[in-house]
Amino acid sequence: MNSEIINLKISITITFVCTIVMVIFGYENTLLGYNADEFHVWQLITAHFVHYDVKHLITNMLALSLLLYLFPATFKFHLKAMVIAIILIDIYLYFSNVKYYVGYSGLLYVVPGMACYKLFQQKKYNHVVLMISILIFYLAIISPEYRQNQFLIWESLEQAHFLGFFSGILSEFTNRKLQLNSRSNLAFLQ
Repeated sequence: MNSEIINLKISITITFVCTIVMVIFGYENTLLGYNADEFHVWQLITAHFVHYDVKHLITNMLALSLLLYLFPATFKFHLKAMVIAIILIDIYLYFSNVKYYVGYSGLLYVVPGMACYKLFQQKKYNHVVLMISILIFYLAIISPEYRQNQFLIWESLEQAHFLGFFSGILSEFTNRKLQLNSRSNLAFLQ
C-alpha cells in the first residue's frame, strides 16, 4: 500500500477521533483536558485529542493533513513517535506549573521531527535548516496566541511542540538503530 493512502487513513482517523470527542463532549469539557487542579489519569491521554474551539481543531487537522502529505510516514513509525510524544509531554505537564492543556499541536510536530532526521541522514542540510527555521518562525510569530472563554484560558504551549518534534527525531533514530542492528544480526547468522 502506498504512503499517500496510508497517510490519508492516518489523517482521517485522527480527524475523526478528535471531531467525535469534540462533538460528544464539547470543547469546553474541562474533564478531558489536562487540568492540574482537577487531575484525573485519563487526562494524560484525552488532553491530546481535545481542542479549545472549532478553529483550533480545524487548524490542527489541516496541518496534520498537509504535514503527512509533505512528509510521508508509515503508520507504525508515526504511531510510535506519537506515543513517545504523549509520554514526554505528559511528563512535562505533570512536573511543570502548567495548569491546563488541550490540543493535538504537540503531536503534530512528530511528523517534521521524523522528516528532519531523515533529511539529515540524507545529508540535505539546507532542507533541515529551512524546516527548523519555518517551525521556529511559526512558534515565535504565529503560534503565541492567547484566547479566553467562559470556561478556560488557552494559550499555545511551545514546550509541547518542541517535545513532539524531539519525539519524531527520537523515534526515527531508534528505528534506524533497530534496522542497523537487525542487518548486522542477519549478516552474523549467514
